[in-house]
Amino acid sequence: MKDAWYGDRRDLVKWGTLVHLAHSEQIRTVIQVAFLRKGKRPPLRTDQGEVRIAQEVWQHLRDVNLIRGLGKKAGLDIVVLDQEFDPKQRREYIREVAYFLKSRPEKKVVLLDPDTGIEPKKALPEHVRVVDIQELWAALSQGGWLVLYQHASMQTDWREVTRAKFAKACGAKEIKTFEAREIAWDVAFFAANKR
Repeated sequence: MKDAWYGDRRDLVKWGTLVHLAHSEQIRTVIQVAFLRKGKRPPLRTDQGEVRIAQEVWQHLRDVNLIRGLGKKAGLDIVVLDQEFDPKQRREYIREVAYFLKSRPEKKVVLLDPDTGIEPKKALPEHVRVVDIQELWAALSQGGWLVLYQHASMQTDWREVTRAKFAKACGAKEIKTFEAREIAWDVAFFAANKR
């Protein structure tokens, strides 16, 4: 997830989904695997030329860790894995996340939050690979949920395609879908329960 996209309308659907799922399943821990990539900081354009947006403004409005405050209000422990994601070091990143998930044996909701979602045919930096999902699914505790952020693709049946691919990656028979098309028509969340 690029930091510049934090706090947009899709985050309403994202955190609405995660809080609902945690509450309905009586889970107290939500872990966001942010796949965080630093975006460019465009300048503020003025009549006198370009100026840099103040660091304190940028940090306040682009700090993915601010979501922890929602956890306090919702009675949840929200953990953000915010280490920077370098696609060239993808293997190590996934290993570290898997190790972290294993170190937290409680039942939890884990969000995979890449910029775009699951890889189409080839993984770009904005995707999570099928093999990554398989490794993180294996690290997930019994009773936990793995949730995938998916942005719309050019295919009209992108929801069905993603649901099937995610189900196969997890080896899950049932996948729950969460959407709010009135807020963000171009995003869906797919969730699998590890029984």
